[in-house]
Amino acid sequence: QENIRQMNQQGMFVFGLSSDYLYRVFELIPFTILGAVGGLFGALFVHLNIRLSTWRMNSLKSWQGKILEIVLVAVITTAICFGLPALFPCRVASDITPVPNADGGFAPPANNTLVTLFCEDRADDGTGHARTGMYNDIASLLFTPPDKALQLLYNRSNNIFSVGALATASGVYFILTTITSGVALASGLFIPMMLVGAAGGRLIGTLLQQGFPTWQPPLDPSVYALVGSSAMMAGFSRMSISLVVIMVELTQGTQYLLPIMLSVMIAKWIGDIFNEAQYEHLMELKVYPYLGWQPPHYAAFQTVADVMAKEVVTLRAIESVRNLVHVLRTTEHHGFPVCDPPPQGSYSDRGVMPPSPSLSPPARRVRDDRNSVNSGSETFASVLEDARDDGDDDDGDGDDIDVGPPRRNGVFKGIILRNQISVLLRSKIFVSSAQLLELSQQSPVPLPATVVFSKSRSAEMVDLSQIEVRHPYPVLKWEEFSKMMARELPDIDALSLSAEQMGMYIDLRPYMNRSPALVQQTHSLTETYRLFRTMGLRHVVVLDETHHVAGMVTRKDLL
Repeated sequence: QENIRQMNQQGMFVFGLSSDYLYRVFELIPFTILGAVGGLFGALFVHLNIRLSTWRMNSLKSWQGKILEIVLVAVITTAICFGLPALFPCRVASDITPVPNADGGFAPPANNTLVTLFCEDRADDGTGHARTGMYNDIASLLFTPPDKALQLLYNRSNNIFSVGALATASGVYFILTTITSGVALASGLFIPMMLVGAAGGRLIGTLLQQGFPTWQPPLDPSVYALVGSSAMMAGFSRMSISLVVIMVELTQGTQYLLPIMLSVMIAKWIGDIFNEAQYEHLMELKVYPYLGWQPPHYAAFQTVADVMAKEVVTLRAIESVRNLVHVLRTTEHHGFPVCDPPPQGSYSDRGVMPPSPSLSPPARRVRDDRNSVNSGSETFASVLEDARDDGDDDDGDGDDIDVGPPRRNGVFKGIILRNQISVLLRSKIFVSSAQLLELSQQSPVPLPATVVFSKSRSAEMVDLSQIEVRHPYPVLKWEEFSKMMARELPDIDALSLSAEQMGMYIDLRPYMNRSPALVQQTHSLTETYRLFRTMGLRHVVVLDETHHVAGMVTRKDLL
């Protein structure tokens, strides 16, 4: 018993054990009804709050209007909290009946958080005797901190609240939470919705206790307050297992696991009939690309090619600064595929070598391998050849560059993010065309980096700290690169680049992701949807059968 009491004291809201019973089997029916009511009111809250949030987004766009709304809500809340207690009679604290706990003691007295407000400390009971300890039950719920109000509603003592006070408090909390949620002020929904459910649950428990007064031991309204909180939370958030764990951990009420699970599941099922969860509707309202748990039904009959964006802006492995500035200014894409340029004599619309019927399959494979080996030199040759074309932009702002179809269907090499390009432009890790020409003459296949092992390669384990990476030109270190990525990057128009710098180049290969998520254009749309959902991806590159970029898929394409 001592261990049980210590366990209950660890909870945020101490919920003492009853010495007589936990709950009757018959009470599972009211618990089910509580779950259904919680689901209905949770769906109603979601509907009203989303309608109100939509009105706020369309009507209250200025900061003056938002501040005025906050002041108006504060005035209404204050008027309700001070006006309602005047309509309810005062109660006597000595009428509160403590309920014994499992250890033989009594539940914590409720009068330590009771609010007097307009009530006198002493009053005549009608017989000429003065009674002390007067309090206002509705004021005790409206003027105390939310956690203290929950402790009062979860208290096992009887005769703390009248039926009218519980009904009024539940309705007031529901209305004020619906209005307040979404204003330009930091606020939450967890504790307010628990208060709504706890007041409503204790109301039903009190009515059942008054309807069956001869039952021994009598019904416990505090159990209904706990179940009502769980049902209301599930009604608007549609959480299930996690919500049950949260409620059990908060109250340490493991013995009430079955009623909590029952009310949560019923509330979730009822709420799903009318609408989705509150947070899902808010993400839709703010146009967040949120993907549901299951892919849409039409996805079973489509492939990635049916939804992908075919007009993809790609970059070369060694790209000019002018082109990078132009791409960042004229697009809003988050990622850009990095591709090798099409080889000489290729199809202009596909960027691949036509198959030769005179060659046998093994011979074709040898020629393809040779072409892939020479891809590095072709990259340099293409860059140097385009240097003359890039020089036509006299003003140096990159607006005259045309990122056209010849660069959109190269062989895929990796992907680089928009903020990574911004970091490279800000750091000015540039290479001139003369340096590229010199590097291309030194090696037929120039590499972005050379790895030098200070230990023998025959060693069983290689110490990564002993590996030295040498680059033919300056490259940002990973530590510095990651720190700059974490900062707020300036706008592309805020970068000051001279005409000479606009004519230089950046090697993207040391920074791009060489193994991102890839799918073929014949890939199932259902499996692609699950890939986005489980891996948390923002975009996926789509390739054709020749490993050329065929398109890209983002989260918005799957909505």
